Amino acid sequence: VDSNHGADANPGTSPASAFATLAHASAQLDTAGGDTLSMKGSFKETLVLIGLNTQADAGRQTVVESTDPATPARIYGGTGLNASAFPYDCRGLPEGFGPGQGGYLTKGITVTNTNYITLRNVVIEGIAGLGILTWNTSHVAVLNVTVQWISNTAMEFHHGGPTKPSAPFMANLTVAGCTMRQMNLAKFTDRTRNPKLFSMKAEALSIIHVDGFHVHHNQLLNGMMEGIDFKVDFSVKGY
Repeated sequence: VDSNHGADANPGTSPASAFATLAHASAQLDTAGGDTLSMKGSFKETLVLIGLNTQADAGRQTVVESTDPATPARIYGGTGLNASAFPYDCRGLPEGFGPGQGGYLTKGITVTNTNYITLRNVVIEGIAGLGILTWNTSHVAVLNVTVQWISNTAMEFHHGGPTKPSAPFMANLTVAGCTMRQMNLAKFTDRTRNPKLFSMKAEALSIIHVDGFHVHHNQLLNGMMEGIDFKVDFSVKGY
């Protein structure tokens, strides 16, 4: 998929015949897994991956990557890429913008109900929310990905089950060689305590109900809360 020279009417089988949009390209992925989505250019749209390799066949890995790792593809959410230009109100109160308003993306990449997925060599920035969110997805590798200038958590990996300790665990997560910087940038006003201004307070990397993970050789820069937050279940305090 090539944002500059592609067309969704193309077959999408080579760089010369690339699709133009992530939405169209992701809809062509084999739901049994095993395809590679190769990205080139800059995209102002969330990459949404749902229901790939639900049979958990280890031989059918889905890969999302940049066509040229030296010039990573970019998912850009539309916000300013400096602290003073970053929009303020991520809670939807009157002082600024709410999630999904003003043309800002609230997520860079979402992966749901999927197994054996690799995301590598892409840049996600300017997001009014989460950089990467996986939900009920196992056997995930995030490699050499940069997430920066976002209002909330850079990457969140969630088991997606019921909110109780007995919910199924997500299995096998690797996050390696990634850079997460300039997180928690949004500020908001609490109308019950107005006009005090609060900062978004979320971890850079959130790992919720995951059994078996490898997190190594990453850089976490300019965050305002924990670097990594491990949870058994977000609704069970002190479990």
